[in-house]
Amino acid sequence: MKLRVMLKTTGIAAFAAGVSLASASKAMAGDWYAGAGVSSSKNAYDAADYERPGVTNTQNDRSPGYRVLGGYRFTPKFAVEGGYGDIGAFKYKYGSTTAMGNARDATKISAWTLAGVGQYYLSSAFSLLGKLGLANVEYRDTLTYDNTALNGPGMAQYAPLGTTMTSRETSKISSKLYYGFGLQYDLTKSIGLRGLYEDYGSQGSASPTGLGTGRGRVTQFSTDIVFRF
Repeated sequence: MKLRVMLKTTGIAAFAAGVSLASASKAMAGDWYAGAGVSSSKNAYDAADYERPGVTNTQNDRSPGYRVLGGYRFTPKFAVEGGYGDIGAFKYKYGSTTAMGNARDATKISAWTLAGVGQYYLSSAFSLLGKLGLANVEYRDTLTYDNTALNGPGMAQYAPLGTTMTSRETSKISSKLYYGFGLQYDLTKSIGLRGLYEDYGSQGSASPTGLGTGRGRVTQFSTDIVFRF
């Protein structure tokens, strides 16, 4: 009888210890998460690369974009996150002159990112977010002309006089630090909404002779939905 009671007591104790250990392991374990979002991006064109003396211009330096992301929360306050984003398509158009001939720039920007994400809860649902990491950005530029006679003084920097060209495409890929900050609101324990501002810094390459992509400072506001597993 005593042996049976001892075995029963020992079994209960072992079960309780197992439950406690499982709970502790679950609490220590992180959370995988994934998400997607839309953005409003800006490419602030560098005047040194794009403006031409005596030539008027119009520019569309804002664009919608999208992105996908995924990460792992090591603790409730820290995660590592990676993602891909189509930052947007931007346009810079020159006025009609003998030199520029209605030239126009079309710039497309995309990025792969990897960052540490800090999270500080203001309440059970609201939290502050901060990001710092590395962004691998492609800044692709296509310069197109309506006319193909490159006989103006402004065209000599792009091709020898007397040659013809309808467009040229250049691309610059660079890896730089980037940062971001914003807010997150948890709709449930598994679903959150984010609002973020991110700064990718100056991207592209200098174009003193017209052969680079041109440069622009790239920033973005995004709204993301995040699902935790």
